[in-house]
Amino acid sequence: MSRPGRRTKCTASLLLLLFSLLSGKARAAARAGDYMGINQWVDYWDNEHMLCADTARVASWIRWYTYMMWNSSRKGEFSFSPTLVSPFDFDDWFGKWHAAGLKVDLSLFRPSAYCSSYMSNGNLGRDPGKYPPCGGTRGLEPADYGDYSEWVAQLVARYGSAVPPPEKLLTQDRKAGLGVVDAIEIWNEPNYSQEWGSWRHDSCPRDRGNWCATDVAQYTACLKAAYGRAKEADPGMHVTGGVTGGFDERYFSDIKAGGGLASMDGINVHVYLGREQTTGPGHQPEYEDALRRFCLAVTRWRDANAPGKPVWLTEFGYDAHEEKKRPPTFIGTTLSEQANYLIRSFVIAAEHLDRVFWFIAADEIAGQGKTQFQNCGIVHAYGERNAAAGREEAPGVLPKKAYWYMAMLKREIGGLDYAATLKYDDNGIYACWFRDPGGRGGVIVAWAANAKNRTDSGFKKPGAVLVLPFASPACVLVKPVAGSYTGARTRLKRTGNSVTVNLSETPVFLELY
Repeated sequence: MSRPGRRTKCTASLLLLLFSLLSGKARAAARAGDYMGINQWVDYWDNEHMLCADTARVASWIRWYTYMMWNSSRKGEFSFSPTLVSPFDFDDWFGKWHAAGLKVDLSLFRPSAYCSSYMSNGNLGRDPGKYPPCGGTRGLEPADYGDYSEWVAQLVARYGSAVPPPEKLLTQDRKAGLGVVDAIEIWNEPNYSQEWGSWRHDSCPRDRGNWCATDVAQYTACLKAAYGRAKEADPGMHVTGGVTGGFDERYFSDIKAGGGLASMDGINVHVYLGREQTTGPGHQPEYEDALRRFCLAVTRWRDANAPGKPVWLTEFGYDAHEEKKRPPTFIGTTLSEQANYLIRSFVIAAEHLDRVFWFIAADEIAGQGKTQFQNCGIVHAYGERNAAAGREEAPGVLPKKAYWYMAMLKREIGGLDYAATLKYDDNGIYACWFRDPGGRGGVIVAWAANAKNRTDSGFKKPGAVLVLPFASPACVLVKPVAGSYTGARTRLKRTGNSVTVNLSETPVFLELY
């Protein structure tokens, strides 16, 4: 950020309050240094070395999928460093992430065979009385999830900040209180049958989308058990639930009816923008007001049913591999669209949500993918090496435009608070104001988009006039540029308390100080 200007905190606060009231949006969710996250991170952009020197350039949080089967194959025995799967070492991974200044959120699911009737463990739908992860019981009581919740407790004891009594620890080294994990999620997308138990299609009618009443009752029981054990191990650990694919209001309402909301410190959801079961293209976040409507649906339900609980969007993203040809998935985009949508989505969601996590860091495969998520990374896959890296021992792979744009977004607003939405589809113009928490300056993120179009189409708004939220003595326009962490910078001339900007679908940053 550039040098902050001079003005009183009182004046700044009054002006920001005025803009919030004028825009009808008084609640500011996103907070400085704690908003941007990404799923699965590695330094040299591969899944083998699991380092993280570059991570802090694009995010403050990392979210990692964590499987119970990696840590335990026998009841009462747990191994984290090393894990049961070489070369995984959780002490090394989480410690490096923490040392790099990252906060860590773990999604905990995939139970071990000894406490699960998971399809791969032999239950192919022949026994409707067995449901995961509770073996031979129906799984409708928290006690049915004792083995899974023991794993949660052991993991939180080791990587949380509290130090439980030694007799509570079931690892050989009895390490605890390492303080390198900041939040956990109980399961991942339990409202989808492939995550909670696809083998039960014969005994669990899908009368509620992709799940039935038994599913959500089981998940609620599992949530209660895991939450209780996590809090025993570390009362300060942030434990979230729901973690649904999409915002399934009925699913959350059934969790509430089962008394599960008390076992959630926050509500986690996922969203991908496009028409599912098609070959795309992925939709721009403004199309049909989709992303904002999604955010409003979640927060309105939260306000009515669980006031005060934060909402995290722990998965959203787009597939992209080439500049002209989109991957044939319902979230397929060009490289430029992916980069533009990334910035615009984070900015739109900042008014409503407390955390947002991009999915995912690196592509799943080398080359153009054919199925969802294969090209969701902000860098190309491990096999697509960047020869210019010049590091023979661990060459970096090729960043996409989205990598540079996300780094630019983090640089510009990563230390700021969301303050106000100045324009939202005002004749195709969008502008959001982020302020320095010390009240000394900030950044406006602005762009143009035609909300009637499914994708970027070259839409522009030349000569757009933006009224500044305070009498800024100086304004610098910064354009994101692939290959640059600082972008292209131009000082703008003010006319009174406004500036004139040529806007396009690529967002720009107006630094005020």
